[in-house]
Amino acid sequence: MITVLRNCRLHNPREVGIRDVLVADHRIAAVESSLPRVALPDVREIDCQGKIVAPGFIDSHVHILGGGGSNGPITRGPELNLTEFTTNGTTTVVGLLGADGLTRDLMGLLAKARSLELEGMSAYILLGAYDLPLPSFTGDLKKDIVLVSNALGIGEVAIADERSSQPTLEEIIRIGADARIAGRLAGRGGFVNIHIGPGKKGIQLLFDAVEQSDLPPNTYLPTHCNRNGAVLDQMVKWGELGGPIDLTTIRTIPGFVACPDAVEFLLGKSVPLERLSMSTDGGGVYPHLSDARGNSTMARWETSALHYEFKSMVDAGIDIASALSIVSANPARHLRLYPRKGVIAAGSDADLVVLNEDLTIDKVIAMGQLMVDGGQAVVKGVFE
Repeated sequence: MITVLRNCRLHNPREVGIRDVLVADHRIAAVESSLPRVALPDVREIDCQGKIVAPGFIDSHVHILGGGGSNGPITRGPELNLTEFTTNGTTTVVGLLGADGLTRDLMGLLAKARSLELEGMSAYILLGAYDLPLPSFTGDLKKDIVLVSNALGIGEVAIADERSSQPTLEEIIRIGADARIAGRLAGRGGFVNIHIGPGKKGIQLLFDAVEQSDLPPNTYLPTHCNRNGAVLDQMVKWGELGGPIDLTTIRTIPGFVACPDAVEFLLGKSVPLERLSMSTDGGGVYPHLSDARGNSTMARWETSALHYEFKSMVDAGIDIASALSIVSANPARHLRLYPRKGVIAAGSDADLVVLNEDLTIDKVIAMGQLMVDGGQAVVKGVFE
């Protein structure tokens, strides 16, 4: 299928002017000021006059298999569906296990990622979970990363959290070294996603790992970096060292700093924009104890928060190009997927989001397929 998007106000993610974009199958074939009109069968033309066309959003930390469970079986969340991503502009997702690496496993995670791929979007996974020893397919995570084409690295490994295995410095260094060499051998990824809990030391373990080894800071991708003000302060030094900083779109846990405020703070401290990304922790579950009997209500992190916080950043005065970078080009670089992802250029995957002037979503194209049109899903998951 060939698709031509004309009169695009192209953000890449910086605005580059009005362009036509040619999509052939699942790749971008050309980006030109004006593409000739050729009468060919099976060519779809989309007029994007007055619309912003940007790279599809990337959500780099999602419990696609369902999250939660650490407060008992009733707190286990359900699997996520295709349109929970596409209707919110997300075309690429990275799935992982979390606190529950026992009743959920890597086989189920990989199967879920492949089902999302078959339904039309890009889905990758991270290997391991909160606790040590890390679960794997082969008994060796290095072999797993090399053999499993969807695998980008290891995670989420928890630190500064009572639910973690309290990993030692030596263990964190070894996990980072394993991920890095395996990523080189596989030709993709090669990092460790680090869950930052509310513990008093924050990311001190990562500072120590970088200082006491030869591993560069980008070996580790810490997330929940807006967990609280103290962790956010640590991120200034981490960013200065060259480390990536992933913010989480959570607003309902006490202490979390809202993403627009966190971005403004970090940029105000001269942290380079390219260090910053944002993810949803989608599918994760947070139980709120509500009465003396211990009855609880559950909050489930929604994948729609990525688009919501993108808009919130712009509403807060952050320019559109910077906000788009945080949800597209920057995570693509952190995941070692750039320029296949995160940019609209010849040879890149055909993942695009078409935004109205008010930044609501008009259309979404994932791997060359029109998934959302007029803000409504035109492709749904098998069981939706």
